[in-house]
Amino acid sequence: MYLRSYTDMLYGIYSGVGTYLKGLNWSTVGVSGEARMYNASYVNDPELNDYRDQMLAAYPDEDECDSSHREMLPYLLE
Repeated sequence: MYLRSYTDMLYGIYSGVGTYLKGLNWSTVGVSGEARMYNASYVNDPELNDYRDQMLAAYPDEDECDSSHREMLPYLLE
């Protein structure tokens, strides 16, 4: 899984600390490379990366992080 050497579909439930804030599951821009490990679907979307940057810049203001996250979710889920 971590080497991305699988040829079939991979499904698993896992995440790292601060998953929503760091965008680990939907960003290729990793904090110490960890997002590349958790982003099993190879999502690389500039708009999502911008939201991730907004949330990281807002930290530790959780209200502002949550606001950006709520704004981003409809786009992500679409």
